Amino acid sequence: MVIHRIIQYLKSRDILDNKKLLITLGVLLIILLSASLSNMLLWDETVYLGNARSYIGESNYVEDYRPPLLELVISLIWLFTGESVIVAKIMMILISLGSFLILFSIGKRYLSENLNYLMSVLFALTPIMLYWSAKIYTDIPSTFLVLISFYFILKDHDKSKKSDSNKLIIFAGIFAALALMMRYVQVIYLLCIIFYFLSHKRIKITIIFCLSVLIVLSPWIIYNQITYSNPLWDFMQQFTYFQEWNAPEPALKQVINLFIYVNPLIPLLLVIGFVILLLKKEKMKKFLIPYMIISLFYYVFYVNVKDPRYYLSFLPFIFLLSFYALENLMKNKSLRYVYNILLIVLIFSGLALMLNAFKTESRTSYCDKDNSIMQTIGYLNQEINDNNRNEITIISNSWPWYGYHLNVKAFSIWDSDISNQAKEVNADYVVYNNIIGQEYSKDTLDKSPALTFDREFHGNCNDKSYLYRVNQD
Repeated sequence: MVIHRIIQYLKSRDILDNKKLLITLGVLLIILLSASLSNMLLWDETVYLGNARSYIGESNYVEDYRPPLLELVISLIWLFTGESVIVAKIMMILISLGSFLILFSIGKRYLSENLNYLMSVLFALTPIMLYWSAKIYTDIPSTFLVLISFYFILKDHDKSKKSDSNKLIIFAGIFAALALMMRYVQVIYLLCIIFYFLSHKRIKITIIFCLSVLIVLSPWIIYNQITYSNPLWDFMQQFTYFQEWNAPEPALKQVINLFIYVNPLIPLLLVIGFVILLLKKEKMKKFLIPYMIISLFYYVFYVNVKDPRYYLSFLPFIFLLSFYALENLMKNKSLRYVYNILLIVLIFSGLALMLNAFKTESRTSYCDKDNSIMQTIGYLNQEINDNNRNEITIISNSWPWYGYHLNVKAFSIWDSDISNQAKEVNADYVVYNNIIGQEYSKDTLDKSPALTFDREFHGNCNDKSYLYRVNQD
């Protein structure tokens, strides 16, 4: 029944009947599957998977301040499939393809058919989308949920009955709340939607939206209150953690990321889109403009680490506004040549970035294939099995990998005197990697009387892991 309804919906949106779109989906699926499934897990992936394991079994490594929805969804799927990294990655790929489809549906409202198709394809083939689509991170899933919420809000504009409007807003609130539970920074989207409703004096709709959000958030709020005596504990903890533990980088770096990892022409089109939207009588500008400005300001000036993946939180709206600029340039006959030039540059620069992304991904796959961390994990796993040891404790500057893959207690190196920390946590091993992880002096480990050097592991790309045994008293 559920599958039938999904098929009927896709047909109603001209998706299943659109051969060009279906072929594109198939090609994207093949690209993402072939490029992503063999790579080594990234830092946060090991954390989310370790947290997911804790819902269905015993997990010796968890970080409880993370947003709960991604790990909860993965754990529910694992109940039927068994614990599997591949299954989790396939889920992420399907969510990424879903984002492509919803953006395509939203784009129909603002763009011509061909321009909408081009926007959706270039969005899907953006380097940061290609790289992160199969990564078990919250960025793309939270954006997927935001897009669904935004889709229902747009549908509210087309409603024929007041009762229909209430239902649409309820769905918009539910998915906005889920987006927040997936990634806390989506509180920006939540607040901007509320501002949008209030700016149009839709008080009743605002109340319905907020009640829908609160109903969805209430289990999380109650759990935090009972467990931590703070209804917003993990929300506040995560923002505090990342501000305290990450050194600030220059704001200009995040601006440059938009040129390098999205498209060099997008910033120019984005500015043009802003200007055109300001001049147009478009209701959604009271949402889009605040949302884009606040999001850009937050990631450029407030967040310490200028990671290009943070653009994923509002990347569809960047593309939507940029192509909205192209759409208006196309309609102006005097600017048709400018439009054609911009379109050609946009397409060829997008293709160049895509090819470079494939080249980078190939290099990453080569490095991951025989990474020293995974070699160390393999060795320690054999040690555990050979010695019939159920529990060990590891200290490392790359601790999440050991915590998840070995399902053991794993700690970061926090003490300048490693012997003190080793004694405090009753550690069995200390592992140091020369490239991946937090900075720490290897000389301190070599000189410590509490440690005995065991062996060294070499990866394909000059990464090395050094294994030390903790001397037992």
